[in-house]
Amino acid sequence: MSESKEFKHYDLVVLGGGFGGYTAAIRAAQLGKKAAVIEEDRLGGTCLNVGCIPTKFMLQNAKIIKACDGAARRGVVMSQPSVNMGQMIKNKDEKVRRLGNGIKMLLKSNGVDVYQGTGEVFPDYSAKITDMEGSEEIIGWEKLIIATGSNPAIPDLFKDIPGLLTNREALNLPYLPKELIIVGGGVVGCEFATIFSIFGTKVTMLQNGSTLINGFDKEGTACVEESLVKNGVTIHYNAFVRDIYKDSASNFHLEVEMRNEEQPKSFCCADVLMATGRCANLKGLDSLNLELDRGWVDVNDYLETSVPDVYAIGDVTAKSHLAHGASAMAMRAVENMFGGRPAKMNYSLIPSCVYTLPEVASVGMREEAAREAYSNVRVGSFPMSASGRALIRDENQGFVKVITEDKYGEILGIHVAGPGATELITQAETIMALEGTIEDMCRIIYPHPTISEALFEAAMDTFGMSIHLPKKEA
Repeated sequence: MSESKEFKHYDLVVLGGGFGGYTAAIRAAQLGKKAAVIEEDRLGGTCLNVGCIPTKFMLQNAKIIKACDGAARRGVVMSQPSVNMGQMIKNKDEKVRRLGNGIKMLLKSNGVDVYQGTGEVFPDYSAKITDMEGSEEIIGWEKLIIATGSNPAIPDLFKDIPGLLTNREALNLPYLPKELIIVGGGVVGCEFATIFSIFGTKVTMLQNGSTLINGFDKEGTACVEESLVKNGVTIHYNAFVRDIYKDSASNFHLEVEMRNEEQPKSFCCADVLMATGRCANLKGLDSLNLELDRGWVDVNDYLETSVPDVYAIGDVTAKSHLAHGASAMAMRAVENMFGGRPAKMNYSLIPSCVYTLPEVASVGMREEAAREAYSNVRVGSFPMSASGRALIRDENQGFVKVITEDKYGEILGIHVAGPGATELITQAETIMALEGTIEDMCRIIYPHPTISEALFEAAMDTFGMSIHLPKKEA
C-alpha cells in the first residue's frame, strides 16, 4: 500500500468482531501491534448474541425446571414452576449486553480501534467501512484476518417461506409455542429440543440421517436421544422434507419422505425451527477472489488463505465451527504473523461440546476411528450410575470413556456424557495436550466426592482395574 494515502494504517485489521475476531485483535495488541476490528452488527458475533451464550442461558433455565421437577422426591416442597418468556428474554438480553460491554472495554483497554459498519476488503491492502448512515471510511492494513463467521444454511426448498425460525428468532420468541417442529438433529437442533421440551412445548424432530449429532461417540448420542425422548420429544430419523407451504391460518404443512417407510408423512405446526447447519459468511470478500473449499474459505496449516497476508479463522473456514476453536485459531494466526516462529494449527485437541441434559463432550478420536488406525486399542468406561456425586445430584445418566493404545499408553480420545461433561472435558484435554499417558492419568488424585472421579475410574478400567466396578472376568 502506498504510504502517501491519507488514511489510518494498521498492522492488523480483523473483519468480524466475534469471539475469534476480537481475540485476534487483542492478541495482536499484546504483541505490540496496532490493530482494528470491523464489525457490522454487535461485538461478540453469533456466539455472544444469538448462539452460545443465550442458548446456554435458556438451557440453564431448563435445568432449573428439571431440578424443581425432582424436588419433592428429595423432600423439598415447592410449587410447579412455569415459564415467563418475556422475563426470560429480558434477563437473557441483560446478560448478553453486559458481556458485550465487557468486550468493548477489553478492546479499548488494549488500544484496539473498533469500526462499526459493513466492511469490504481489497487486495491493495485497504478496507472500506460503510456505517448505518452510508458514510464511508478507508483504512489500510499490513495483515488481514477474515473472521466473518457463518449464517444458518437454509435449503432451497425453505428459502422463500416466510416465518420460519432460525436460532436467532427462536431465542427471542415472546411466547412459548404449544408445538414445535425442528428440522435437523445436530447440535443446534438437540439443544433447542432440550430447551423447549422442558419448557412444556411438544417437540417433533425431523432428522435427515439415522442418528443425532453426527461425529460424536455413539454412546453419547444415545444418551442424548434417551433424554430427549424422556422429555417427550418425538424423533423421526431418515426423514427428508419434500414439500412445505404455509396456509391462510399461518400454519406450516410439511410433506416428509420417510426413507424406511413406503408412505410419506404429513406434519402441521405453527412454528418450525430450521437447524440444518451453517454456511460461510463471505460478505465483503468478493474483491479478494479467495480460493474456497466447498463454500468455505480455504486455509493452509498456518491459517493463510490463497491471498498473501490474508488469514482466515473460525467458521468462515471448514476447519472448526466452534467458538473456542475460532479463538484458538485466532491466537495461532496472530502468533504466526507477528510471533517470529510460525507453527501449524492443531485441531485434534479442540473439544466438542453439546449442552443438552445430560451434556456430552469429547476430545480426540472416537472408538471406531481409533480401532481403524491402531491394532492395539484399549477402552475403559465408567458409568455415571456408579458415581456417588452424580447419584447425589440425581444426574446419574451418562459415562466416561477413555481410549488408549497399548504400546506406549498414549491417550487417543476421551468421551464424556453426564453432569458437567463440558467442564470435565478440559481436564481430559489437558492430560492429552501435555502428552500424559494412561498411567499418568491413573496416578492423578481426584477429590471425593466429585464427578471427575469418573475420569480416574475409566482410566483404571482400561486395565480392567476400576475400583468401583465389579471385577472383570479374565
